[in-house]
Amino acid sequence: MKHLLFFLSTICCFSQSQLKETQLKEDYEILKTIISEVSPALTADDKINLINYFNSHESELQDKEMSSIEFFRFLIELKANTKTDEHGSLTLSADVMKEILTQSNVLFPIPILIIDDKLVVNHEKLPLPYGSIIHEINDRKVGELLDEMLNRKDAFTLRNLEPSFDALYLIKYGSAETFKILYTPPNSRIIETIWVEAIDVKSRETLHRNAIYPLDRESLSNLLNTKYFEEKDTYYVQLNSFNAKTDSDNFYKEFDDVFTELFKDIKKKDPKNVIIDLRYNGGGRMIIPALFYSYLAAKPFNETIHLKIPDFQLPYKEYIKTIEGREVDDSAITQIIEDFKKPFTKIDDHYEHRFIDSFKMKPNKRAYNGNVYLLIGGKTFSAASHFTALFKSENRGKLVGEQLGGSHKTITAGLQVQYELPNSKLLLGMPLGVLEFSEAVTNIPGTKIEPDIPISEETKYRYFLQKEDWDLQEVLKLID
Repeated sequence: MKHLLFFLSTICCFSQSQLKETQLKEDYEILKTIISEVSPALTADDKINLINYFNSHESELQDKEMSSIEFFRFLIELKANTKTDEHGSLTLSADVMKEILTQSNVLFPIPILIIDDKLVVNHEKLPLPYGSIIHEINDRKVGELLDEMLNRKDAFTLRNLEPSFDALYLIKYGSAETFKILYTPPNSRIIETIWVEAIDVKSRETLHRNAIYPLDRESLSNLLNTKYFEEKDTYYVQLNSFNAKTDSDNFYKEFDDVFTELFKDIKKKDPKNVIIDLRYNGGGRMIIPALFYSYLAAKPFNETIHLKIPDFQLPYKEYIKTIEGREVDDSAITQIIEDFKKPFTKIDDHYEHRFIDSFKMKPNKRAYNGNVYLLIGGKTFSAASHFTALFKSENRGKLVGEQLGGSHKTITAGLQVQYELPNSKLLLGMPLGVLEFSEAVTNIPGTKIEPDIPISEETKYRYFLQKEDWDLQEVLKLID
């Protein structure tokens, strides 16, 4: 399903019960209706094309019985253009996963990292040496595997595939007791063959917890990490979210206080260079990126954010499980929607809330005016994509890393509504609105921003073997 992203947040299991044709078609019809009526970026023609596409594939369910896993597999292989970007999701529910694999050994036993189009062993204590390049798994070439497992191979899907490769492999190809792997050890051109046994969920958790990358993974739970490279006269700032830890109305002030203290320290050290790292920033509050950029801005800049929503009448309310991650009943849904709707104005065929309308923002009095480098990657999306677009539109510095995970032109947002399909128990996540920004931001070419300084596959792999951060090391090298 193109543009409706499917990812696994945990390991799945097989649901043994079979869904009848009538149940499959009921869930299919519900899913089609929800997506076509709720997906906020669809035009009238898009909606017609989407419905026609779903209708043309409904016959594939004729005379079929499927488990929830098989139905999930059927859906993720569709290529419907739903226009929901990375905020749309279809996942397996807890009910589907209740027969969790605590005893069965069927999971692929090797944590991997994907470097460009190569599958690389991301663990030191395995039968395969750390850094080995995997060429085949059970007689399937890695290139074919990635083509079959993913509808597209951009930075976002590849980065999200890495931690769930074993689960998606299980869903796609079924269980296996052993895996035949063809691989090349590091610093070798000889392809070797090894058979490794599958593992269970408990072993899997331990294995992945001890993988090498991402480096310093415990620090990624922090909002902010900093380091001063004195010999490089460079200050490093890793900002991992634009969401505050609390859900209070004072989140803007909370962030402003954090940024004030940060840039006080930067001013005190007076570095020649600042590196901003947003590679693990999955977004958050959309008004925070402009606030953060004001601490880096060299001149006033324009900020525009309009939120557009097709309609507030949600279909199939009885199947809504959560809104913004909170479980809701019918009365709560009505109240949440009514409260959310208040600032919106009906314009033609949609509702719009212009909560920032061509506002001229000035550089903060503590704004840093030296050289700035911005690290971006496949997990940089949503509000972090917007910050990247502000940074690039103002030509504030160089972008280093890989393609953004999310689009910078329009971002789906607003309330996040999660449905549970009644028979398969699959969870469908849908954003209600779509954001529009200033012309300076939306006029940046391409769907997703590319780095000014990409890192080559050979360079990444060299740093990988040394267990070093290739983006950061290349920037420090560039500074030299």
